[in-house]
Amino acid sequence: VLKGTDNYLLVNHSEMLKTYHTMAESLPNLKKNHMLKPTSFINKTDNQKLHPDIVIVDEAHLLLTKKDSYNSFHYENQLEEIIKRAKITICIFDPKQVLKIKSYWDQDKLDQFQKRYNASRFELKDQLRMKSSPQIIQWINDIVEKRVTPIPESTASFELQIMETHDALKNKIFSLDKKEGLSRIISTFDYVHKKDGASYLVDPGGINLPWNTTDTKRTWAERPDTISEVGSIYTVQGFDLNNVGVVIGPSVDYDPETDQLVIDIDKYEDKGAFTGRDDMNQELTKKAKETIILNSLNVLMLSLIHISEPTRLGMISYAVFCLKKKLTQTKQTNASEGIIE
Repeated sequence: VLKGTDNYLLVNHSEMLKTYHTMAESLPNLKKNHMLKPTSFINKTDNQKLHPDIVIVDEAHLLLTKKDSYNSFHYENQLEEIIKRAKITICIFDPKQVLKIKSYWDQDKLDQFQKRYNASRFELKDQLRMKSSPQIIQWINDIVEKRVTPIPESTASFELQIMETHDALKNKIFSLDKKEGLSRIISTFDYVHKKDGASYLVDPGGINLPWNTTDTKRTWAERPDTISEVGSIYTVQGFDLNNVGVVIGPSVDYDPETDQLVIDIDKYEDKGAFTGRDDMNQELTKKAKETIILNSLNVLMLSLIHISEPTRLGMISYAVFCLKKKLTQTKQTNASEGIIE
């Protein structure tokens, strides 16, 4: 059916694009030059006057919804420009994984956009690669919705732990990486990280490890030396790991009066994620900033339960956390899990 058609795979994510290009090198039917970032695709189709048939956009929540001269995108909306150039566009989109204001959609605009293009919408409710209990998945969903609930029990295929100290977390992940590989520490973007070639530490008084480096052709998690680094939302989004240690930093706190998490947008250090836009008022911008922090927490948490069996050496997946003390004091049922930080 697809013979003779001109099809593309797009993803606005450098680390994932590396993975797709690596796959293309070993599979003759995949073309590396047909796996692109969105702006590269738009420029290529215009410059070469191409008329693609099918375009699949992975991680479509990372597409830009405003002009971005830094990334050489001079239109208003990447998805709209892709649709204009392709006969069929298929998007994999998760509103809870939008990580920047320049990629932000509010629900009304998203609904209007889908209506304008008469889009068919399908909801993904289950994923075969998610190996954990419904209770653990619900617990993560609750955290992302700022609800603090008792920590669920581990299962035969998934172990959930809260570590008592930073050193315990590091030792656990280091040990698991030696045994099973693909075990990493990741963190919320609550610690300074600049693209100036210097090394910046995550939680100098605690974890005290440098942020991830991404200066090679291999993806961050697949490089053995990165066991001594801390990954971010930008290096783990869309990837599966065997074991994960999650550091939740100071932008996420707890209010005992409301029994809910509190988000402090001023303590979030991913300043690029908050670059403003003139089509959003102050109230909507503030709401978007909190949503982005919660979405980043969602991305980190979901990396705990995405287990793709064909690539796994063991059957147990550990999730180990390093949270702030206030969060662990919320419920008596959690007290036995240990004091964190």
